[in-house]
Amino acid sequence: MKHDKAPSAKKPFLRKHTISVSAAYLPLLFDFVGKGDPRYYLNGFYAEPCKECPGAILVGTDGHKLVAIHDADAKVAAPYINPITKAMVSAATKKLADSDPGDRMAYFAGDAVHITKGFTRTPARLGAHTILSETNTPIDGVFPAWRRIIEDARDRRKTPRQVFAVNADYMAQAVKHVRSKYREVQIDNTLASQSVLVRYPERPEILIVLMPMKCDTLADQFPEWLGLPAARSAKKKKKKAAKS
Repeated sequence: MKHDKAPSAKKPFLRKHTISVSAAYLPLLFDFVGKGDPRYYLNGFYAEPCKECPGAILVGTDGHKLVAIHDADAKVAAPYINPITKAMVSAATKKLADSDPGDRMAYFAGDAVHITKGFTRTPARLGAHTILSETNTPIDGVFPAWRRIIEDARDRRKTPRQVFAVNADYMAQAVKHVRSKYREVQIDNTLASQSVLVRYPERPEILIVLMPMKCDTLADQFPEWLGLPAARSAKKKKKKAAKS
């Protein structure tokens, strides 16, 4: 698997390099990044400038699951890998007062991170708005080629896209009892009714069906901000057309 190169923490420019991302995404990224993984480059989230749109793309993966986020408000000049701590997640989600809108920014500067109220990006103003400041050394490593995973999922589809929706709360209720108890949960969405069948192989006596919901807004399956190359099938069609 190819990897995306993040800048070395030993390079002088990195000590002066700063990035800012919306702290609202830190809890989600934290759930997806590695925790003490020997593949140390997975123990943090990857940020890279978005070439197709404003902002940056934030990626978290532990090798078993992956999340990619387009943060339109982020400021990232070069690829970067940074750890996420529980303290950062807590600061990102902590409500300071009833009137607190909850807007947070994570400002990474050299070997430190600052979680601030609001979206100020002026270093001189961080003091008055800072909720948390702690040491945060960038990870000097090579991040996996995360786009390749998404490309494979897109190009290896065997059937036309069929979209349906289920209630997110119901899905959470269906799988929450699996954590730390059973090795896996199986989700089958091939039923003619478009309902989702949930089974626990280790608990065959349990069967869950989640009824479908109407899709009010159809999400773009592979948005442009991913920057994926053309699908392999499209490339083949192009070659055939050129030959003829």
